[in-house]
Amino acid sequence: MKNRFSKYIVATLIFSGAASLTSCEKEFLDDPKPTDSVSSIDAFSNEQSVRAYFTGVYNQLRSWYVNHDTDGAKSYDLAFDLMGNDFIQPVNNWYGFDYQNDNRNSTYRRVSFTWNFHYNQINDANLILEGIQTADIPASSKTAFEAEAKAIRAWAYFNLIRAYQHTYLKDKAAPGVPIYTTPTTAETKGNPRASVEEVYALITSDLEFAVQNLNNTSRGTKKFEISKSVASGLLARAYLTMGEWAKAENAAFTALASYGVAANTYTEANIVKALRAADYATGFNDDQKAEWLWGLPERADQSLYYRSFFSHIDMDRTAGYKSIYMNTDFVNLFSATDVRKLFVTKSNGFTATTKFRDFSDLSGDFVMMRSAEMVLIIAEARAEQADLTNAKAVLYSLQKNRDPNAIMSANAIKDAIINEILVERRKELYGEIGVQVQDVKRRQLSLTRTGSHRAALRVTYPSNWKNFIYQIPSTEIDINENIGPEDQNE
Repeated sequence: MKNRFSKYIVATLIFSGAASLTSCEKEFLDDPKPTDSVSSIDAFSNEQSVRAYFTGVYNQLRSWYVNHDTDGAKSYDLAFDLMGNDFIQPVNNWYGFDYQNDNRNSTYRRVSFTWNFHYNQINDANLILEGIQTADIPASSKTAFEAEAKAIRAWAYFNLIRAYQHTYLKDKAAPGVPIYTTPTTAETKGNPRASVEEVYALITSDLEFAVQNLNNTSRGTKKFEISKSVASGLLARAYLTMGEWAKAENAAFTALASYGVAANTYTEANIVKALRAADYATGFNDDQKAEWLWGLPERADQSLYYRSFFSHIDMDRTAGYKSIYMNTDFVNLFSATDVRKLFVTKSNGFTATTKFRDFSDLSGDFVMMRSAEMVLIIAEARAEQADLTNAKAVLYSLQKNRDPNAIMSANAIKDAIINEILVERRKELYGEIGVQVQDVKRRQLSLTRTGSHRAALRVTYPSNWKNFIYQIPSTEIDINENIGPEDQNE
């Protein structure tokens, strides 16, 4: 029988030292042990053990090492950022093939990492879902753990389906990625590619369950754990991609409820409760910043050093590759009074961002979701529902918070307002969630590279361009009896 997963995926890690769960939120657990040395009874024997397992899973989100451009969740986001117009790389370095949009072949490291990393998180989530069924813990705790595990699984499937197929609104029946809802081993027979619609049905079902059943409604201090706010934000992202505008808006409002934001109220006084322009003053490096809904903490003694996200983008970091700069055309979108205008021209003549500044001990945290994204989802959803007045009001609430001299849009055409929102998403979220290319994909737009890109890369990429999706890894085709060469993306 063909193996479903490679050995390092099957060997899911459980992390010991559960007592350190009571320490500060900057700590992940230490001393990983393979599950073959810890029985499932031990792993899920009590609530503390289950929480320790979850913390180990979150630690793998922060760091799941393959190489310096394929290590954890942020390498997925940064790869998509480099595929767009707003970042440049003057000289080839790590992420160089992503920047050249030549990194989607079935044998490439980017492709296999993205597949293996996310299926590892899915298998971990499924192990938790199975393990807690017989655990001697209260039913209410089981339900909350189930909700959290399903949210992790949904996050992983959302990343997978966006990487290995075109957007939901292009062709819901197109082949997506295999679905697994129970744990797999080396003996598991592989599943065929489920349709895009089937994958999104699992994503939204998992997240709806998570939103309904997570107990931690506030943002809290341990922001690496998925809370109700984070699950709601993930659901808002999924529904936005599906064109389910009202559902996306409702989920985004739910994500902002912990700020005191009232649902279906589009006034500046309401929306601004979730915004903190001051977060831009000291660098995006601390998961305790007010706008951060979800972040992955980094301890100094657990620093990823050259593998870190900051290594590639923070030009003042003491240790790093420092190879990713900003397109001057993108920099020119920011007004002089915008707090987000955080750019500096370096001695080599290229423009760098100072939005992301690591700490001197290299312990900068990784941003995964912020409240500003939810505000922009509400604005886009309002525009798509033909409520242009409130769409512009919500957009202006964010713009004025960032720039006291901002002027409300005078556009009266839906497409023009949506374009303004998409530009604002780029300005607000660059370097965080691969925003431009993911937006180009979900809205089936073309993308033109301009400005300070290398001459050979100042080109237009067509809508639904094949290089914006990855091929299925060749290793998967080799070992999965239900996926053959005929199932490969073009």
